[in-house]
Amino acid sequence: MGPSSGAATKKLVFVMILAAIGFFILAARIVVLIHDLPLYYSIEVAQATATTHTLARLENGLTSFHDDFGDYPPSDKEHMAARPYGYQNLAFYLCGPDGQGWGGRAGGTMPFGGTNEQIFGPYFEKGGEWSENHPAAGVSDAFRPPKPILYFRAEPTEDPVFDAADNSLDPTGREGFASQEHFEMLARRADGQWVRRDYLLISAGPDRLFGYVVMDKKSGRLRPARPEEKEKACCNDVTNFKH
Repeated sequence: MGPSSGAATKKLVFVMILAAIGFFILAARIVVLIHDLPLYYSIEVAQATATTHTLARLENGLTSFHDDFGDYPPSDKEHMAARPYGYQNLAFYLCGPDGQGWGGRAGGTMPFGGTNEQIFGPYFEKGGEWSENHPAAGVSDAFRPPKPILYFRAEPTEDPVFDAADNSLDPTGREGFASQEHFEMLARRADGQWVRRDYLLISAGPDRLFGYVVMDKKSGRLRPARPEEKEKACCNDVTNFKH
């Protein structure tokens, strides 16, 4: 065996050792990942359960608000809403201007004008220190990072009945739906009817994106799906309706 053959053998052995080390490192990482999967899943389930509980509390608050004032809080500026977006109005109207409800605890102020010293609400308690900008954050879900639960009130005499622009529109899906078409993929049933006739509550879910999403082939990241992509799209939003 010549010198060149011996050097080649040493090089091959060195490469095999590196490959073995790489294999054991990869195997160790896989074992850790498999070990942690139940933990990740249990955390996600707990966050989804907590978010569902928050939605139920909001629904109870909205029902009580409707019983007292004959209507649900507006979700857009065109209908005397006090805040620009639906998720902000959800917090403002259910909690009241100071977090203490309306009427007697709000200096007599009533949600749709006029005064009344009777105590109304609060219909939802956010917790934390209240400030003038407190409603601006809306009511957050339990996922991480937390995002506001979007609120849309039905306007039966208008087209569309539910308007995606009542909350932020965002082409990335991170802060809101990408478009009206993207919103309706979730808000309408297969027969074209709206999923509800009163109001919608929508959390972005564990993927932290609103609405149906698909994997973008170029970037390898999730993005809002287009209507023609719905069959291969998925949606893990937590809502007050089935989808």
